[in-house]
Amino acid sequence: MAQPLESPDGSLSPQMRRCLSLLAEGRTIGQIAAELYLSERGVIDLIEDARATLSARNRVHAVNIAIRKGLI
Repeated sequence: MAQPLESPDGSLSPQMRRCLSLLAEGRTIGQIAAELYLSERGVIDLIEDARATLSARNRVHAVNIAIRKGLI
């Protein structure tokens, strides 16, 4: 499991926010990759970095935290 990427304000990059937003809409990794012109591995890494930054247990938890904080 990845270690939390401590950010002073728990901020996410614009790409991390977009990935989480599309994930929240029910898009697959492949669909997100195609829409953002990234590799699937790149999308997975962005989502994992967002998860770690938010200290979330999993992707669903990361999306939930991002919604509650108004990040997406």
